[in-house]
Amino acid sequence: MNKSPDQSKTDEYYTNMFTRNHDTATPYPNIVEARRWAKISEYLSLISGMDKTAGETRLRILDVGCGRGWLVRLASVYGSCDGIDPVAGSIQHAKNMFPDMNFYTGELPSLIRDPSFIPYDVVVSTEVIEHVVDQDCFVAALAESLLPGGYAIITTPRGEMFNNFKKTCDQQPVEKWLSEKELRLLFESHGFSAVARDRVYDDLPMLSFFHRLCTSRKLARYMDRMSICCIHKAMQYTTSIYQVWLFRKNCP
Repeated sequence: MNKSPDQSKTDEYYTNMFTRNHDTATPYPNIVEARRWAKISEYLSLISGMDKTAGETRLRILDVGCGRGWLVRLASVYGSCDGIDPVAGSIQHAKNMFPDMNFYTGELPSLIRDPSFIPYDVVVSTEVIEHVVDQDCFVAALAESLLPGGYAIITTPRGEMFNNFKKTCDQQPVEKWLSEKELRLLFESHGFSAVARDRVYDDLPMLSFFHRLCTSRKLARYMDRMSICCIHKAMQYTTSIYQVWLFRKNCP
């Protein structure tokens, strides 16, 4: 099927990002990705602890919108992890870097329609939903790809921060950020319940004066000396750009 000019342009954008950009083409996560992975891995560990069945067997995990595949490799510590992404160039790069991992090229609904498809225990999608045009269909597909009682781990920028972001940072072809409330309500409308929520902080002093304060080492040292470093941590939490959710698919 021929792709529209807009879709071809989007594919080219992400192929360049994940195969040519020195910060986002490596087989390991960059510093921002690593900060998000720390919370994702915490939630994967939590799933194993909460679910006796999951703890006794290796989890089947799917990374939706896997890009160059670094998370697929790391998540395989918890079981078997596959990756899917609609951009062929990104998937080819992932296969070249991780030939022992399983990657699919395409959209999630196409994978689900495959007669051999088996629902997963966990789906992970990091920094993807904000770049999806039809977010309702995207979450519906996530739900369909999971076993009853399965889990979804989602990271995405907070919609509350978008006005600051768009003034100072480059934008990707689609930017549809959701607030924490909007994201929770969207998942609940597709039969999910929120299990845990947190934020991931990243130094982005260009966003606002308050963000610049959070990056001040002088201020951090002063608060540490005064034994009020908890205030600095609270400031960072308030200005955190990323929201991280653990959802569970409700059983019938």
